[in-house]
Amino acid sequence: MFQWLSIWLGRMRSHRLALATARRHFEATTGQKSHRGGSVVLGKHDGGLVVRVCYGDIKPKRRAWYLIGSDGIVVRPVTFGEAELLGEQW
Repeated sequence: MFQWLSIWLGRMRSHRLALATARRHFEATTGQKSHRGGSVVLGKHDGGLVVRVCYGDIKPKRRAWYLIGSDGIVVRPVTFGEAELLGEQW
């Protein structure tokens, strides 16, 4: 009866983990502070979740993209072209 709720909660947990992982990785590798509000999971790609990380003090914010595996580890950076396939726009 509540299977949909369980699925939704699992998806939200995996999205929160992916966002936190991408932001930590970005901050550790670049030394720059990321913006929580603009960072978002764009969708699934290559067996993981593509996460957009926003940063910088200009508008529009600068962006970086990462593929986060199902185990919660950064697999690799993602190009804008790959992110664009998931609906990302300039």
